[in-house]
Amino acid sequence: MIKLHIGCGKDYLDGYENIDWNPNVKADVHLDVVKAGLPFDDNCVDEVYMRQFLEHIPREKYFEFIDEVYRVCKDGAIIKVHVPHFTGLGAPHPCHYNYYAVNHFKVMEVDLHNDDRYTKARFDVKKVKLLLFETKSKIRVTHWFNFLFNWIFNLGGMKYQMLWEKLNFVGFEEIQYILQIKK
Repeated sequence: MIKLHIGCGKDYLDGYENIDWNPNVKADVHLDVVKAGLPFDDNCVDEVYMRQFLEHIPREKYFEFIDEVYRVCKDGAIIKVHVPHFTGLGAPHPCHYNYYAVNHFKVMEVDLHNDDRYTKARFDVKKVKLLLFETKSKIRVTHWFNFLFNWIFNLGGMKYQMLWEKLNFVGFEEIQYILQIKK
């Protein structure tokens, strides 16, 4: 089983091939995956984990990178993505090229019934989770408070999550996706 942790930074995970461009962090592979691609064969990866990474991909390279992840993944592979939500304090950062909302991966869903295709990649969006505070936030809030509000904001699925985004009286720090590759 091959599991990739792309953009690992200081968060080295056992059981994963940890990949980062920075030679000063512990990684199994030091490589700029946006420029060089992923050094893996087609259809060999079972899982990809990207935490606070995708927002750093320049827009002109974004779909090319998504296609590269799709290329190396097996049919049915799981992709776990954690990124800043567009309403969060961390979203408007000078190194962030992309902003994320509940329906961000909608254009890549398998059952999309139009010809609006920007990428070869096809996913089933299995789960989307809005988080009031980032999972590894420096802001310490009590566990019950965070759990309660995250539970409320994620009730009822994507329709209600998009409603919370539209009302936008509170900023979400992070959004998490679980995607499943469909080939």
